[in-house]
Amino acid sequence: MGVFDGFTSILFRQDASGRRVYTPFGKWGGVYEVPDNDARRIQRDVKLFWIGWFVAVFVLQLALDWRYVFWAIPLMMVLFFVRSAWHIRRLRRLPLSPRDLPRLSRPELEQRYSRAVGTPTLAFLSITSIVFVVIGIWIVASGTGGALGWLVVLFFGLCSVSLFRQWRRARS
Repeated sequence: MGVFDGFTSILFRQDASGRRVYTPFGKWGGVYEVPDNDARRIQRDVKLFWIGWFVAVFVLQLALDWRYVFWAIPLMMVLFFVRSAWHIRRLRRLPLSPRDLPRLSRPELEQRYSRAVGTPTLAFLSITSIVFVVIGIWIVASGTGGALGWLVVLFFGLCSVSLFRQWRRARS
């Protein structure tokens, strides 16, 4: 389990009759019935896509500059939707709209995501965020970082709170 498992878990739901369905385009697309073996293949493919996107962002940031990441976002989204269209080519489209599916509340979606990521990963990420908060405090206290130090404290402080909440949700 990991962060990228959480990204794939929210693409699959169940319809009113209990069938597993795939809604890759959210409210704007169709609802597709997906057998278990296709679901595993799609989940693996989406997970690999997001891992590739993470690596691309990392490489762009290191090799060029952070501004290139913003230029790459529309390209990556187009690639994601093209890949999603490829996934549905053999799936049976159901005569449903995503709005016809049983609604999931925000807490239910958050709990599904948290459980898919897993408590060990969320605990590790929470601790890592806390370490970055401490580093930010050290930067502010040493007087070398100024606004950057406060930005690190604020950003990773919010990440720590969010990740801790997800960890608690995954444990319940």
